[in-house]
Amino acid sequence: MWPDVKAEFRKIPGYEVRWSLVYAKDYGVPQNRPRVLLVGIRKDILDACPSIDPKADAEDAVKCGFLPAGQPGAFPHLSDLLGDLVDPAVADKLRSARFSSGTFETTSYPRPARTAIQKHLRTPPPWDPNGRVRLTEQEYSKHKWAVVDKFDHMLANNGEIPEHYKTRKFSQRVLPAHWGNKEPHMTATSLPDDYVHYCQPRILTVREWARLQLFPDWYHFAGKRTTGGIRRAGNPLEGNFDREVPKYTQIGNAVPVGLAEKVGKHFRGILDQALGER
Repeated sequence: MWPDVKAEFRKIPGYEVRWSLVYAKDYGVPQNRPRVLLVGIRKDILDACPSIDPKADAEDAVKCGFLPAGQPGAFPHLSDLLGDLVDPAVADKLRSARFSSGTFETTSYPRPARTAIQKHLRTPPPWDPNGRVRLTEQEYSKHKWAVVDKFDHMLANNGEIPEHYKTRKFSQRVLPAHWGNKEPHMTATSLPDDYVHYCQPRILTVREWARLQLFPDWYHFAGKRTTGGIRRAGNPLEGNFDREVPKYTQIGNAVPVGLAEKVGKHFRGILDQALGER
C-alpha cells in the first residue's frame, strides 16, 4: 500500500516528493514515537534553494534536506521535564483515600522551574510576553486505595506488579525518572492508564501528559478530561458530529510539538532561502 501512496503523490505535476521514517526522540521529545513523514516541494522552490539536493537520494527526505536531521540524545529526562509539577501533598492524599467533593487538583506551581525545559514550557506565548502562565490541567484521578497500593508496590519494586493484582489486561508500567543508558521507549497514547508516574502512586495528569508532547503550559485544551461510551464513539443514529474527544485523546493524537516545531522551522528556512527573507 505504501508504494501506491508514494506513486500517487509523485503523479502531482511540478513537485519532488521524498519521505523518511523519523523518531520523535531524535527531535527533543521524550518519546520513541516513530512516524513516516512525506514531503513534496515545488520544483521552482527546489531550484532556488541551494541547501536542498533531491539527487542525494531517491527516497530519503532527510538526506535530501527536505526534512531536518534529528539529534539523537536530545530528549529530556522525565524528572527534568515534570519535576516542577510534583506536589508532595498529593501522594499523602492518595494514600489516605480521603477525598473531598469536587476536583482533586493542584492550581499553582508547587515548585520553581529549575531546568531549561521547565522554564521553556512555562514561558508566556510570544503574543503576550509579559503575561503570567498559570498552572492548569493538573487534576488527579481519585484512585481507589487498592490501586494506590498497587502503584506503591510497583514504584518500590522496579515496576513489578503484585501477584494478587495481576490481571490479563493489566499492562501498566512505571515511567523512569531518568532514561539512564536507554532511550525513551514510551508513546503518549489516548490512554493515560498505561503508565504510572515515576515518583507518585498515580497516573499522569492532563498537563503532565501534554508536557510529554512538549505542549507549552499556556496551551489550553477544550472538552472534558475523560469520557467514554456513546459520548466518545458518537451516536450512529445521529452521525459523528456529537462526539466528545477527551483531553487525553486530543494530546495522544497530536503530532509532538517538539517535532512539529523543528519541521516547521525547517520549512520556513527553505522558503526564506527560495523567496528571500521578508
